[in-house]
Amino acid sequence: MDPFTYNNIFDTKGIEYLVIITFFVILIPFWMLLNRQAKNRKQLQKSLGVLTANTLKVPQGLFFSRYHTWTHLEKSGVAKVGLDDLLVHLTGEVQFSNLKKLGEKVKKGELLAEINQNGKLLKIYSPISGEIMEANTQLANNPELLNQDPYVKGWMFKVKPVSWVPDTNSY
Repeated sequence: MDPFTYNNIFDTKGIEYLVIITFFVILIPFWMLLNRQAKNRKQLQKSLGVLTANTLKVPQGLFFSRYHTWTHLEKSGVAKVGLDDLLVHLTGEVQFSNLKKLGEKVKKGELLAEINQNGKLLKIYSPISGEIMEANTQLANNPELLNQDPYVKGWMFKVKPVSWVPDTNSY
């Protein structure tokens, strides 16, 4: 029987092999993790591309409500009401239904209109209280105006406000 002999690991270059094997064992999962994050990052950027700061246009002088509606008081004392740019970008092409009629009174937070997109209904609430003076008839015939210019041509209603200051204090 041969006697047991002890070989020093440094004499056999075994430590170098262990370092190389350990390096690859750590490198491969780390590499896979980095590539997966890059792929997820690209998908996230692609899906959020519509929400970049360059595409959202926010003019000055508008009051924005939590209902994703805006209002702007004109010099004549009538306030325009419409949908904000964020909601327009998220929904895309929509069809209006169940719009309020001229002369109807509306309260802040009350149902103002409903928009339909591919069978899904979204309720739009009024940012101010008042009487509806005018509806944008161009939106019924040409709903893409809302997507092209929601703050100038894409307004929904003109409302004669009853309590402008209290209604807009929270905006």
